[in-house]
Amino acid sequence: MEGHDEPTTQPISEACRSQDTDEEPINEVWGKLYPLSYRLQEAELTMPAYKVGRGMECDIRLTRDCIDTSVLNLISKVQFEVKLAKDDSGIEVFCLKDLSSNGTFVNKKKIGRNRTVFLKTSDEISLSQPQNKAFLFVDARLCNSWLPASEKHRYDILTDLGSGAFGVVKMAVNKKTRCRYAIKKLLRDKYLGENEKKINEMRIANEIKILSSLDHAFIVKLKEVFENEEAVFMVLEYMPGGDLKHKLCRDKRLQETDCKILFYQLFLGVQYLHSQGVTHRDLKPENILLSSENGILKVKISDFGLSKLIHAGTALKSHCGTLLYTAPEIIMSKATYTPKVDVWSLGCILYLCLCGKTPFTGNQHMRIEEHIVRGYYKRLTSVNFNFDISTSAVNLVENMLIVNSDQRFSIDEILNHDWTKDKQVDSTVKKLLDGYKKEDQENLTPDEVEAPKKMRRLC
Repeated sequence: MEGHDEPTTQPISEACRSQDTDEEPINEVWGKLYPLSYRLQEAELTMPAYKVGRGMECDIRLTRDCIDTSVLNLISKVQFEVKLAKDDSGIEVFCLKDLSSNGTFVNKKKIGRNRTVFLKTSDEISLSQPQNKAFLFVDARLCNSWLPASEKHRYDILTDLGSGAFGVVKMAVNKKTRCRYAIKKLLRDKYLGENEKKINEMRIANEIKILSSLDHAFIVKLKEVFENEEAVFMVLEYMPGGDLKHKLCRDKRLQETDCKILFYQLFLGVQYLHSQGVTHRDLKPENILLSSENGILKVKISDFGLSKLIHAGTALKSHCGTLLYTAPEIIMSKATYTPKVDVWSLGCILYLCLCGKTPFTGNQHMRIEEHIVRGYYKRLTSVNFNFDISTSAVNLVENMLIVNSDQRFSIDEILNHDWTKDKQVDSTVKKLLDGYKKEDQENLTPDEVEAPKKMRRLC
């Protein structure tokens, strides 16, 4: 799984001590081993320690019924031991001790015979070889309080993914399908006062209504919605590559060829939104999610909390979005504005990806808002930056960052620009589009069949 930290390895004598040497059951489930192969069974951990392997003495026994013979022959009689323990400070920790001859791996890193690592939620355990993934470890105690009681039998929480002004997002696993999702929890009592609560409910309903109406390869998919008195929960597809902001923090900027593949997807996604009468209004690197498919960087647009569904006669008026990527007509509080506010935001993000800096920054003489409404930014030329950027890329950015929205490119004009019309990029992205399959209703689980009905009730 992408994004895992390497496990902390140390000798068993220094790592952890078992809580209870006679291995009496603990009063609650402290951990779970989720199978990463459909033939394995889920194991709930209640005793202080469990041995896993093919030997008769193991608490969790691996046999030909659940492991391919070619892999089973490489597994030791006792492959590893997992236990609940306490460190030197008396803090409860989860430990895995490698007892195998051919190796046990946590997140693809070999532990080593008689060595121990601390486990954390969502760590992947492989047997004999990194590709032989067997179990996903889950801290069961994290699962007990965050989800509604009615959904705890269906999902387990794995780890935090992020939080913002309107909600918290956690990674979860569906117990039946073993698929991972991002669950967004939107608190109903986030704001005090009846009027504020009403506004918050409308915003939640708006996001659900918009997302449930969309179906596109480059838009994050809403799987289902459930609720309780405290909050509304949105189950979204999980993107293991994180978001564009974190990628840029790590890589500083992107190569122009990578930018083309990434932004061609974004342009097609925004074109689809606009064709459906949706303006996102808060496009920024944090809302662009990433994954990899056959070595290709794949993109999905997310977070539609500030989006607007435009019908005939509807005007965009409210001030929203993140300042660094906010169009000048919004800052100037014009009576109305158009979907081209999304084009401005994309222009700012493209500029950032090409050179590693945002186009608009404030200084002692002029606030950032003044720079934006006047269109003051450093041009993308080799004179201003110590690397080459193609003239077609410079031209596209300049046409996306025109202050007068009437003269600014539309999303269709962007897709017809020379920089975007790249045959190799078009072929690469077409593979992603071809691989996107709309789910057939007959293949859905009963819960997924009911999901659209729940969404309609909440809208």
